[in-house]
Parts: sequence; C-alpha cells; structure tokens
Amino acid sequence: MSVKNGIITGPVSLRGPYDCMGVAKWRGKYDVGYICSNKHGQISMWSRHKPVPLPNLGHPDASWWKGADGRCGIKLPSGINSYRDIPSRMTEDKKNGWEYLPPTGSIHSPYRIKDFENYYHNAECFIYDFRVTEKPSTDGYLTASCALGLITGPDSEGGNNGPGSLALEDLRGDMLPGELDPCTLADYYLGIVIVDDSGTIKGRVAGGSTMRLQTKYKMAGLALYRTYKAYPFLAKYPMGQNDPDIQNSYFTIPNTAAASFTVSSPDVAAGININFTAKYLYKVGENTKSGISYTVEITADDGTITMKNNYINMRFSTSDLNDAFYEGESALKLEDTITVSPSSSYRKMGLFEINAKYANREYYLYLTLSTGRFTKKIVPMMNIPVLE
Repeated sequence: MSVKNGIITGPVSLRGPYDCMGVAKWRGKYDVGYICSNKHGQISMWSRHKPVPLPNLGHPDASWWKGADGRCGIKLPSGINSYRDIPSRMTEDKKNGWEYLPPTGSIHSPYRIKDFENYYHNAECFIYDFRVTEKPSTDGYLTASCALGLITGPDSEGGNNGPGSLALEDLRGDMLPGELDPCTLADYYLGIVIVDDSGTIKGRVAGGSTMRLQTKYKMAGLALYRTYKAYPFLAKYPMGQNDPDIQNSYFTIPNTAAASFTVSSPDVAAGININFTAKYLYKVGENTKSGISYTVEITADDGTITMKNNYINMRFSTSDLNDAFYEGESALKLEDTITVSPSSSYRKMGLFEINAKYANREYYLYLTLSTGRFTKKIVPMMNIPVLE
C-alpha cells in the first residue's frame, strides 16, 4: 500500500487510512470500525472511494462505491417538496443539508477496510461556485450558473473506477411516481428562487439554457434599484418562469450560498454613465419661458458601446414618452451613431424653443438612446430671472 498526494493505492493496510487522514489510534490501536465509521470526522465525503453502506462483506462489483442506494455514501436533503422550501434549507456552512453517510457496522452495513482503496483525501465538492449577474437590467435577464470542479485526483487513472472526486453523474436522482428509469443528478436542471428583502418569493425558474447548470430569469416585474437574493437548487424537470408548478424533484446544491443582485437601469447594467441636465430660458426682462437648454454627457466604464437612433424629446408634463405629439412639443434627433468608450466620451449641448402660445406649460425632456433602450427623463431646472 502507498499513500501519495492524499491517495491510498494498493491493498489497504489497517494503519494506512489513519496515516492518510492524520487520525490518532482509537484506544491505543488501529480499529477498522473506528476508522470506517467516521466518528473522527476526517473522511472526505467527496472522495469517490470511501466506506459506504453496503450489505456485503466484500465488493460485489466495480461500482460498489455507489453504495446500496446509488448515492455514494451521501445523504441528500430530504423532504423538499417545493422550490419554496429551498431558502429555509440553505445553511451557513454551505453544506445545505448534504451529509456523509458512513457504514454503521451492522450486518446490513458492515465495515470494510478495503473501501479505502483509491480513497482521495483531498477530494473537493463537484460544485465550487454559484454566481448571478450582479446588476441585471430591467429590460434584460439575470443569468445564474454553477461551476463544476475537477472530478479526478492528481495521479488518477481509470475513470470512475480510479481515485478521484465524486461527480454529479455518480449520484442517483429521485424516481417520481410512474417513472421507470432512474437518472443521475447530472440530468437535473439548475433552478433559482428569487426572494426580496422581506423574505417574499417573487418567482422561480429552472433550466431553459443550453448549459445544464445555467438558467436565466427575466427581470420584468422586479423593482428598479431593489436588491434581491437568488437561491440555487436542482430540479429534475425544467420549469419556465411563467409556467404553472409541476410535480418535480428538488435538491439543494452543496457548497453554494444565496447570491445577491440589484436590479439596475439598462444604462447602468451596460456600463454607461449618462449625465443629462436641462434648465428653462426666459425672455429678457420677463419671467416668461422662451426655451429649454440641455447638456448630454455620456461615458463608458469598460469596452466600446455604440448607440443608434438617438433622440431628445420635449414633451408637456402631461404627456408620456410614447404618446402622440401635440402642437408645442418637439423632437430632436441627435447623431445617427454615438460611440463611447473609456477613452472616448460624448458631449452635446443645445436648446429647444418654446412657442409663446405654450409658455405657461410645464415640460419634461426625454433622452432616448439606442432605439429607446437607454432612456432618461428629467424636469428642467427653473431659473426665473429677478426683475427690477
């Protein structure tokens, strides 16, 4: 037997696992029951090969490491009947209800020192990251994804029968009523539950992406500038964001935590900074409005952004942006193409004339860029002249 890089190879001696994991003797001796029971708490639950519950004194076949239940000595969270249960099943240690299930030493689950052959002590969870878009746009999507880690050890060979870490495809999923064929957790879809700061569930989605461990949630319906949390889960069947609930199988995902995001305006999400200001102009010697001067400044935080179909509209305060134009309102087309980058900004100054017939009206200015994707609405500042 040898121990190298945290991997036990060759016929396993009784002392080998103790040395590999740094476990002290139990009551002065190397005891097979103590080392296999994990009462010392040092066995890596993510190693593909490790002591598992199996009603055999030896290894019946090459897939013995999957255990009697097909879940590789892992106790998956139970009793999750709905995606609504997911937030309450997440834990601070990020295990989220996943536990190692060692053999018990009973006749139905005996201890076997041979289970440590090809044990990999440095094995890590197959999921090592959960991320979401930090500032999704109101007109876009929140993208959520989990990253998969390496499933093999540094000196491993032999695929699933060699030393290494567990993979999603190693773990059996649930069989729902009426189903005949089992599946693995690799066949499940990534889902997310969206929760606001009061703990209210705002929506959910599962799947819908070309990547199994990725999903997208449409931002429409979530409040601008409000912060939410996305809780990840695995679902056996995909669920569209607006689809009715279906009978499904759900699991929390280990080594993950809820991710926060803030709903942003499209320009902020795109990395554009828009400074749009305006003020009323007045007739000389009078407090009668004659026009509105404006200034537009656009910069970009990163990358080059090109915008086409760019306008400034002067509208009565009683009109909305998309209403039909009335006499006294006007639209100004800016450059056909506006391009900004960290090294190239855009600045435009100009004015609208106010028809004397409508000098007593109040106005809004609307800046619409990139065919209305980026929109700013402002009230011109009042700067009434002092009359002597």
